[in-house]
Amino acid sequence: MIDIVIRKLKIIIKESGLHQKKIAKILGINEIHLSKVMNGKASLTQKMAHNLANIDELNTTEQNILYPIVKKSKKTTKCVFVKIKKSRFYGYLIY
Repeated sequence: MIDIVIRKLKIIIKESGLHQKKIAKILGINEIHLSKVMNGKASLTQKMAHNLANIDELNTTEQNILYPIVKKSKKTTKCVFVKIKKSRFYGYLIY
């Protein structure tokens, strides 16, 4: 499920036209750490999602980052419980 969150984040960043280097600078974090988050090697925290949502160019919300809306498949519908590490957000994703 974390993979869905990372894919959504990559799409948001790509659509904004910003580069990871610029985003890392805005967030005040190391570019290597942001790269690890983007590759699923480090956790996307609630605080980072909040800070990303505050970047105007990304044009998104914290909830959209942590709980991306996924399209339902006509063949199957699955509902799974998701917990983002180091976060108080819990919820269900239906796909």
